[in-house]
Amino acid sequence: MKDLVNDLLDLASIQAGKLSLSARPTPLASLVEEARDMHEAAARAAGLRLTADDIPEVDVFADRARVLQVLSNLLGNAIKFTPSGGGITLRATATDAQVAISVVDTGRGIPAQDLATVFEPYRARGSGAGSGLGLFIAQGIVERHDGRIWIDSREHAGTTVSFTLPRRESPYQDRLQGMH
Repeated sequence: MKDLVNDLLDLASIQAGKLSLSARPTPLASLVEEARDMHEAAARAAGLRLTADDIPEVDVFADRARVLQVLSNLLGNAIKFTPSGGGITLRATATDAQVAISVVDTGRGIPAQDLATVFEPYRARGSGAGSGLGLFIAQGIVERHDGRIWIDSREHAGTTVSFTLPRRESPYQDRLQGMH
């Protein structure tokens, strides 16, 4: 119930354009390691390998808790939709201006007809399906960081969800900090 209430509060904040962030320089490698550590037991229990490729030793300008929320959603989805024996990999690449972080799974993939609407909020149906708000909230958090999020998926061939974060303070730093 608490998670649903928090999701609904985030939904309302994003829709109102008032999601606040506390962005600061944050080491990317420790952020990815923390996300992996948070989900390692669940992945192992599901019979999955959870790994992180060589993550660049760079800082991102981000709200650590909110980026962990995004990664938790993406890793949770990957764990939920990847059959036992599969794998999930965290990857990142850096340019001078930004970092792209990806969660790559060997799961069942997303049907082509559903890709256009995966970031829309909806009330999921079915046991353990969640609130249906996770990807919408992840998108709102990433966009609030002046990043973008996208999905590459083929049915029965796995899914890659990637998002970008800035490497340094944005000219919109006051907006990132939640000041109006």
